[in-house]
Amino acid sequence: MSEIKVNSVVNSTGDNDSGLDLSTNDKVAIKIADAVVATVDTTGVVFNDASADRDFRVESNGNANMLFVDGGDDAVVIGHNASRTTLFNTTATAALQIEGTSGNTASMSIVRNSNDDNGPQLVLGKSNGTTNGAVTVVTADALLGRISF
Repeated sequence: MSEIKVNSVVNSTGDNDSGLDLSTNDKVAIKIADAVVATVDTTGVVFNDASADRDFRVESNGNANMLFVDGGDDAVVIGHNASRTTLFNTTATAALQIEGTSGNTASMSIVRNSNDDNGPQLVLGKSNGTTNGAVTVVTADALLGRISF
């Protein structure tokens, strides 16, 4: 197998601000209208690193919106092409949403396969910390979790 080394920007025909940027070692950037929309390097693939209002969609066999990331509302949606406010809070969008029209498409399954007496878990947690990953004691009478219908 022969190797081709390129150290430049490869543009689409007649378009000087969109294409592949190969100018950084071990990194490929996908540019559209001079904005980097995705990068691939030795650590992984990153979409929308600049935090623009860009959506990301993955199709499956029979579902055009199997996985949808709504860049403007900071939500991950399964089964639909837009996020929505929650039914009990009309001003906020949930970070993870599942939409469907049947028991199969509007469901979530948690399965544990282990040869012991333990089952799967659904864990709700609360901390009085103000940053992700914080572990701070909660105050007395604090709401520790909620399941709403």
